[in-house]
Amino acid sequence: MEDVVVQRRNTVSQDRKFMAKTVVSAFAFAVVVILSASAFAPRSIAEAGNGCDPAYGIEPCLRQASR
Repeated sequence: MEDVVVQRRNTVSQDRKFMAKTVVSAFAFAVVVILSASAFAPRSIAEAGNGCDPAYGIEPCLRQASR
């Protein structure tokens, strides 16, 4: 009877290790996908760097030039 309990504990332990590896692998895959998508994504206009960054559809350089 004791052998059956020990075998069951080992099986549960192996199942938990397998699940942990699966979860870690899924998170690692998600990180790779997110980083590769951000590397290949087109750059935004909002990071122009000239002080006239558009926000909410308003372009501050056009408003300043019209004054």
